Amino acid sequence: MAGSTRLAIALSALAYILAGLPFWWKLTEVYRVPLPYREVEGFVTKQSSSSAARVHCQLQIVFFSKEETPDRDAKWSDRLEVVLRATREWSSSGFCEIEVAVTLDAKGLCLHKRGGDRAKPLWECGRVLDSLHSQDSTSIDESLKNYIGEDRAGKYTILVLLDGELSQGGGAEAVVGKYRHAWVVFPPSLLGNDEQLTRIISETAGVLLAGGKPATAVAKTMPLAADGSAILSFSLLNADPENWIFNWDFDSVESQYLSPVVDALAPVARLSVESQVLYYTPAAARSQWNADIRSHVIESKDLSFFVNANEWHLDTSAAAAGRSKVLHFAIYVPPVEECPLRIKLSSGRITSSASIDGFTSPLMPLMQGWGGVVIWNPPGCLVADNSTLRQRLNVNDLKTTMEVVVAQLRTLFGLPPVPPRRKAPKLSILCNQRTGFAEWELDLLLRRRVIADVNSTASTLASLLKLVESLPKMVIQQEIGVQVTTSLEAAEKAMDAGNASYQVIGNFSATAKAWAEEAFFHPSIMSLLHFPKEHQFAMYTPFFVPVLLHTVISVVKETMRYARKSSRK
Repeated sequence: MAGSTRLAIALSALAYILAGLPFWWKLTEVYRVPLPYREVEGFVTKQSSSSAARVHCQLQIVFFSKEETPDRDAKWSDRLEVVLRATREWSSSGFCEIEVAVTLDAKGLCLHKRGGDRAKPLWECGRVLDSLHSQDSTSIDESLKNYIGEDRAGKYTILVLLDGELSQGGGAEAVVGKYRHAWVVFPPSLLGNDEQLTRIISETAGVLLAGGKPATAVAKTMPLAADGSAILSFSLLNADPENWIFNWDFDSVESQYLSPVVDALAPVARLSVESQVLYYTPAAARSQWNADIRSHVIESKDLSFFVNANEWHLDTSAAAAGRSKVLHFAIYVPPVEECPLRIKLSSGRITSSASIDGFTSPLMPLMQGWGGVVIWNPPGCLVADNSTLRQRLNVNDLKTTMEVVVAQLRTLFGLPPVPPRRKAPKLSILCNQRTGFAEWELDLLLRRRVIADVNSTASTLASLLKLVESLPKMVIQQEIGVQVTTSLEAAEKAMDAGNASYQVIGNFSATAKAWAEEAFFHPSIMSLLHFPKEHQFAMYTPFFVPVLLHTVISVVKETMRYARKSSRK
């Protein structure tokens, strides 16, 4: 009886310990809100396909003639079909899914061709177009804007004017306007050359929809913060104020040149502007005197070292904290001994301007997305004898400088500094003189930003869930779950918005990226505060193993003792 009692006591002690293990495990468990793993994985898989990330666009190509066309319905029907097939190569360019419709609007004849079941004719035939013969390209652009009518993001028109009198030199030529339309002057005498016709229309469509870039172009991340904002920080740098000191009327400069640009880019990015004037800010790279052009010259390979991080204290903004993005634009006034200062390009050509020069961060491989530098040489590089020249720069003094800044801003956002011209086929692009960005360029930038934001959201959410899975003891608060869900829903809405306005789609994508970044950088997600399972075992083993070991040994001994006594009986 005593043996069975001893065994029962040992077993009850072991049972007590084993029964307490689940409670101990539950008490040491951390709070982890459920995350939508399957939904995020499905969204990431969908985004990895080439045709997933697209924004809806409409393209209407209109052949217009005030007179009867040289050939009738049969040939024009075939010709419209040829043009329709030629434009299909742009059906997924410019990061948008395009619906194409082609129309012939001539005297007594109206034909429509559609590029699919969803594409609908956007053009109403029979409208009267005023004479364009005595107008220049800018005036024609304004006239066609009024003639085409509705002008909204995502809807584009190419007007093919079958009028030989408008052509300069009798050949075909195209112009992409600063709104959302382009026009092609195509003499009726060339209508038999379908190859030339389709080529010039295809090239024009490529510029209007994708900036002339191939359909396989990747949406690069723009130099913006997670919430789509950026600070434009302007600094006037007086390298050596011993001989001259320059100040500026920046409020007037901002109102005259920068506010229109900021307002135009509002659908793409939320920009704010700041300024300062700094003194004793020499460049880190030195120039060489060139006697042939009587100027100091700095090599393009040395531009990476031009920005003097030790002397140029540019990060003075109180708003530029955390994950804010700051684009620096430094207007550098060289010292007397280096004036005028010019840049020698990698091709060996020296910039022609002796007053204004500049370069952007793409020329500085170590400082991508930093901003740009404008070298401003004082006129004549003259100073008063034995005195310091003091001057306040006004709006007129900085006109060319601000034009260079806008070109630098275009480069930072992935556009060419100035709209290019093409000779074959003859194609020119009008520039918006007030803002520096055409409306179709703003649409293209917005589509790029939407796709980049959605791709970034997918990557961030996938990385977050991978991190959560790798740290099973990491606390996942309810707030993180809400942020992940909100981000995923906004990203899906951005891609499934259909015919919604670009502003709505842009808001969805910006929200998705912002919430994904907030979830990933949540203060509670810090790897140093979370420990793997091995750490838990290592921490609790010295306390539980000795007790559990002695209890198990006692149970084994008492079991053997009880068995021996039972066998003797």
